Amino acid sequence: MTEVNIPIVSYPPFKLRSSLIDKDPVIFQYILKDYIKLFEYLIIIYNDPNLQLSCKSEQQLTLFLKSYLFETSQESTKIFTLGSINPDILANSKSLKLIVFKFIKLSKFDGFKHDGFTVWNFIKIYIKLAYDNLNINQSLISTDLIKGYFHYRSIQDYLNTLISETKFTNADLDTLSLFLNKNENFVNEYWINVLEKLYNKGESIHTKQCFQIMLISITSQSNKQLIRLIKSLAGSKKQMIEKYQLLSKIIFSRKFHDMKPNLLDDLGFNTSSNVNKLIELFPTLTINKAKRLLIEYNNNIELITNKLFENPNMETIVQFGKKKPSDLNSISSNEELKQKTLSNALRLLYESDEDEPDDTYDTTTTTSPLNNEIELKLFEIYKTNPDLLSRQSRYSTFRNKLKSEIKWTDEQIEGWFIILLKNPKRLKMLNESLVIDNSLNTKGMKVKEKNTKPQPSKVVNNNNNNNKVKKGKFANHNRKLQHDKKMVNL
Repeated sequence: MTEVNIPIVSYPPFKLRSSLIDKDPVIFQYILKDYIKLFEYLIIIYNDPNLQLSCKSEQQLTLFLKSYLFETSQESTKIFTLGSINPDILANSKSLKLIVFKFIKLSKFDGFKHDGFTVWNFIKIYIKLAYDNLNINQSLISTDLIKGYFHYRSIQDYLNTLISETKFTNADLDTLSLFLNKNENFVNEYWINVLEKLYNKGESIHTKQCFQIMLISITSQSNKQLIRLIKSLAGSKKQMIEKYQLLSKIIFSRKFHDMKPNLLDDLGFNTSSNVNKLIELFPTLTINKAKRLLIEYNNNIELITNKLFENPNMETIVQFGKKKPSDLNSISSNEELKQKTLSNALRLLYESDEDEPDDTYDTTTTTSPLNNEIELKLFEIYKTNPDLLSRQSRYSTFRNKLKSEIKWTDEQIEGWFIILLKNPKRLKMLNESLVIDNSLNTKGMKVKEKNTKPQPSKVVNNNNNNNKVKKGKFANHNRKLQHDKKMVNL
């Protein structure tokens, strides 16, 4: 066997290619032609059993293929100069892609069969080219690119690294979706476990990306393949939900059910028909309790019915007849809670600064003497400095002292202040009360005197009443007397 030594130059990186195209596109056009001739010669060598590349040439060839596949796979994300649209450069670039593909398939991917990085770059380049040529000529390149040439594990491990290092891009996602159309076996137990581990029960930074990848992986499978995969992962719906949260999130979703309506029935995970059967047998059984029983007893209806009929402890699950008083009490307590919640909501609504005044506050209700004193005290504070009653002063020392004195909360104080601002009648009423009592200070003095001095007798009160009655005779309220005076003056 004759050994052939061919010097193989590495494929130029993006910056060098870009500068070559920018300065003189013709130079890069001839470089591409030389590479095409090189691979034509390499194909002849590989087809001739009497010829063999030297060890050095093999190493150079492997390095070239790795660099070429990487650089070409990144071209869709790079921006070249205007020279790259040269028709000769475009034609030679496509010819080089095709002849490299032909050589790689001829060599059966020797040199990088277990290199997930290089294999994925190969897929990114040629899967798109295969779909572009789908209706033209599949003899050049077909969509089942690597079928039978690799183990999927190397690709799965590389994608795992890409995702965990947050380097998995939308271009990779598009490539994966195209690749899975012709490679159903790629989605296996190992791949599902990789995604579930990266998903980490929804607490990972890769949650959204893992969901997208899992969705593409699952939807690419046929029903038969998917059923076989799920049954190999979990024997029941309960196990599926416990161990595979991401997969369960997709499979049991409504949208996925619309896409594959018979899947859950074929898996035996669809409990809707079983729920209906249980409810027909036990009308008092709720849907949620029926579902709980089906999960607990692994969808075995016969076992559930036997348990319900024979086991007396099941009465806690299924109730016959009227509800127990405890249930009624819980209902009444729930109603009270709802009422309390509604009251709080209404209170917050009325305390809002944007509320318009209504007739709710127009009617004055009778208040106890204690509340009267508190309102008068608050009104005095309002007259001196209204800001002390607003929300801005909630955490002030004055507010804390005031709350301890009148035993009101911040919400009560601020609510009273807002109602006062919106109710002119109440404002006028309190103002008149202060005028009558002169001030809160005199009010306080009167309260002290009231505590120390004996109460006035009823006679005094009667005299006061009599004075008020006789007032009309002697004061200016007697209109007749005033009229007589005017007539005398005339």
